[in-house]
Amino acid sequence: MRAGQEVTEGHEKKRLGRFTKFTPELGQVIIAEVRASKSISFAAMRAGVTSKTAYNWLNKGEQAVDGPLKQFATGLRRPRLRG
Repeated sequence: MRAGQEVTEGHEKKRLGRFTKFTPELGQVIIAEVRASKSISFAAMRAGVTSKTAYNWLNKGEQAVDGPLKQFATGLRRPRLRG
C-alpha cells in the first residue's frame, strides 16, 4: 500500500498516509515562477516546498487523467516546451 491510498474497512473508506500540501493556488505560484524563466527547483523554493515535492506533483499530474495535478503538470510543461 502507498501513502495516500484509500482502504475499505467494512463500508468505510480510510485514507492512508499524509495529505498532500498541493493546492491549485500553490500550483499557480510554481507555474508563474517557471514561466518567469526560473527552474522548477527555484519555483518550488519560492512556493515553500522542496523541489522533490514539486517534481512528485509533476509526475503524479502527468499520470493523472484529470484534476488539479493534471492541470499543474500541463501548465508546467507548456512553458518548458517553448524554452
